[in-house]
Amino acid sequence: MSAFVNGPARAAVDLRRASVRGGLVRRGAAVLAGTGIALAGLAVLAPVASADTTINGCVIVSKPTVDKFTDCAAANLAGAALEKMDLSFAKLAGANLTGTNLADSNLSGADLTAANMSLALFTNANLAKANLTNAYAPDANFDHADLREANLKGARFSGASLIGANLAGALDQNLAGAVTKEGEAPADNGSAGSATLPAVTPDTPLFGSAFAGSTNISGEGTGGEYVPPPAPMIGSAVTGSTNISGVG
Repeated sequence: MSAFVNGPARAAVDLRRASVRGGLVRRGAAVLAGTGIALAGLAVLAPVASADTTINGCVIVSKPTVDKFTDCAAANLAGAALEKMDLSFAKLAGANLTGTNLADSNLSGADLTAANMSLALFTNANLAKANLTNAYAPDANFDHADLREANLKGARFSGASLIGANLAGALDQNLAGAVTKEGEAPADNGSAGSATLPAVTPDTPLFGSAFAGSTNISGEGTGGEYVPPPAPMIGSAVTGSTNISGVG
């Protein structure tokens, strides 16, 4: 009789336990489902990685590093809107940046060797430690730009504005003809074609040289004696009223 009584009681207890376990399972499933929804929501809201930008065939690398950077040497970016772009460590040697808007851009450590930057806008740009060797920047605007420790060897700033620019530690800076103070007029009235060129001799290499405006290098090698012709002018840009008659 005891076994008969205990049997139904035990069965009832087992049913209650099963019911409790079932409730826990259902609640656990609901919690997991809610978590899944929350995770899905987080996945949707996660930021999307910035993509590279291509302008005139130049691929501008997003979030550049010293090992991964924009490589657009000799690219034609004339008149492009590149303000606030991160071009740190970029290779822009020989690039055409005529009239390009690079205001507030980051060009720290960039290579701008022999780049044409005439009429370009570099206001508030970061050019710290950039290489501007032989850069051509007449009438460009570098107001309040950071040029600390930049290499300015051979760079030409005729008619350019560098009001408020930071040139601390800049190498070989020659700002002849540039405006460096408020109300100051350029010594050459801002003529892009009046930059002083070095004397041309038969041994002077003219690779990649830019001759613009009224430039006269005539008469080289006409002193009566035989003088070997000057070094080749391969890659030189000759524009405007340029007289090279009698060379060699």
